[in-house]
Amino acid sequence: MHRRRGRPDPQVSIDLTPALDDDQDDTLLTVSTAPGTSAPRRRPPPGPSHPRRQIALAALGGLLVGGATVAAVQLVASQQREISGSTTVAELRGVEMERLTDLVAADRDAAPFAAHLGEDFLLVDVTGDETPRPQYLDDLASGELDFRQFEPTGEILVRLHGRTAVVEHESDVDIAVAGVGVFRHPVRTTVVYERHEDGWSAVHESTAALGDLPRPTQE
Repeated sequence: MHRRRGRPDPQVSIDLTPALDDDQDDTLLTVSTAPGTSAPRRRPPPGPSHPRRQIALAALGGLLVGGATVAAVQLVASQQREISGSTTVAELRGVEMERLTDLVAADRDAAPFAAHLGEDFLLVDVTGDETPRPQYLDDLASGELDFRQFEPTGEILVRLHGRTAVVEHESDVDIAVAGVGVFRHPVRTTVVYERHEDGWSAVHESTAALGDLPRPTQE
């Protein structure tokens, strides 16, 4: 008797990048299998009533329940990707550095920093408190908040989503809070920017302390 050799489970790779990328209009879904790789399937872009994400997920669900044993499914979803070397990425890194420089100088003149903020800007600080744009600018101009340092310690990461961008970085912060004291601590900051006719505007910022928030010092 000859032992029957088992057939290897198919390897399936699904690339959902085109389906999740608003900039891609010609390809919806790419599917390949191994062994015996099949050619990519090209389908016309979905109409307005069929969102890309719903169609992509429906295609994936149909594949998984289709009866074939799927040994490996690889999803490549690069909606939140950094486009290395992009002029827009370099521009946004410069905009963020300029915003931080103007933030440190805001106790003397808050107008340059205010120009970076959209009208609906909202700050979520390390304590979880939310501060809308008018209050934030008043606190800076009055010296209630005095950022004496806000320096990125590593690369500023940028992810583009059409006319929206997410900027992230870790920084060392030195801030004096009136009636409380001075805090020096590392933070992780996430800023959401929107592009308008006159450039990029920050519409949301959240900052989280890296490690335990230290006790304030009195100076």
